[in-house]
Amino acid sequence: MAGRKTVTPQTIIGERGINLIERRCLEMGYLFHPRRVDHGIDGHIDLVDPGSGTLLNQTLLVQSKASDRPFSAETDQSFRYVCDDRDLDLWLSGNAPVILVFSHPKQDEAWWVEVKAAFPDAASRASRTVVVGKQAQRFDVGAAAALLSGLYLRPPPITEVLTTNLLPVTEMPPVIYAATSAVGDYRAGGEVLAGHDGRRPEWLLRDGLVLSFASLREAPLSALCDGEVEEHDTSEWAGSEDTEVRYRFMDLLSRTVQGSYPDLRWHNKRRHVHFRASTNLTPRKAGKGPRSRGRTVFGPHYAKSDPERVSYYHHAALRTRFRRIGGIWYCQLEPDYCFTAEPSPGLLTASWLASSALTGTRRSWAGPECGPTTWAVSRTCSAWTGRCCSARWRPSRSAAASTTAGGDPRPPTWHPTRTRTIPRPTARSLRRSWPPRISTPMSCSPSSPMPAPNP
Repeated sequence: MAGRKTVTPQTIIGERGINLIERRCLEMGYLFHPRRVDHGIDGHIDLVDPGSGTLLNQTLLVQSKASDRPFSAETDQSFRYVCDDRDLDLWLSGNAPVILVFSHPKQDEAWWVEVKAAFPDAASRASRTVVVGKQAQRFDVGAAAALLSGLYLRPPPITEVLTTNLLPVTEMPPVIYAATSAVGDYRAGGEVLAGHDGRRPEWLLRDGLVLSFASLREAPLSALCDGEVEEHDTSEWAGSEDTEVRYRFMDLLSRTVQGSYPDLRWHNKRRHVHFRASTNLTPRKAGKGPRSRGRTVFGPHYAKSDPERVSYYHHAALRTRFRRIGGIWYCQLEPDYCFTAEPSPGLLTASWLASSALTGTRRSWAGPECGPTTWAVSRTCSAWTGRCCSARWRPSRSAAASTTAGGDPRPPTWHPTRTRTIPRPTARSLRRSWPPRISTPMSCSPSSPMPAPNP
């Protein structure tokens, strides 16, 4: 006669251990739900408010360790248990607390320990050993309060929106022109180009060479050259590991941006660009659109003692710096302000109140939940980037202008249909057009992923 299937003693011990846990949970006023399939977790406990009986929607995962034999190094005071490495990794990786319940079902005794509290650091994690105190860690009615309030319940993950002030440069002119310079400095170069009508392309003078994204074979920049004009692929300079070449490329990008907008003025002392004053010194706004009232980028501030007298004018300003991170070029935006006064009609100079006004403005950026950097990025950057991101250039004489990682020498403006802070989901709302007669323009888009910086 064939042997029949039998139930092993270990199976009976395991089931008695689960039964002991369920009985103790019912004595505490909680609900224990065993799992049909055990993969490192035998069940879970639903916590209940002891006063009202309200189900709290808080869950503890339970793993039972039942044995009729003594545990390792067991005495009347304590014992030790070495966890399996795979089980420990499972218990520590979840977002719900896990408790281990050790029991001797025959003696009707049980003890418990919370896994994350037992393995708080790498050293304890490497040992995989937990020491259980038999008096302080009994699993009975006395443990109900500790299970309810003494465990760390990990909060649910929170999704946050990161507003970055790094705009990826998504497109650049394909060629950099270089030639031996016929002038010794920028002042001499300015005098040579003074007779040129119209807006002059931006150029860089470095080590006796004239560099530009615009053609040096055509007027007016051809007047600055003495010798043959060379052409270099922009990609070679952009990807160069040579520090000098990279700095030259950064300077050329910066000069091209700073000189490409007629309504922006370079402030040499403060090293930023700011919006020029309006013709009649009245407030001017940028970024107006169907869903945006825009932002005042230039305006007067009146004296408190005399509401009719202008104390100073403020100009929205921006510092730009180009960085290469992970092989991608970014334009870093740092919002700033410029303050000027009017010593005579139509003439604006740096205000003697500039330092104190700027300090006060920066202090006003800070709030109980918003620091200076956060305010600058989330508020000021939106005024600059909302009008110039994810778009392309086209020549215009319009007074509306802002700044981005641009590179064409002609005076461009942006033509988006609405303004948003970054990041934006798509750029479908921005129109673009470009008659490429001189060079391919550069543009910035905040939608590209930002790689980790190089170590």
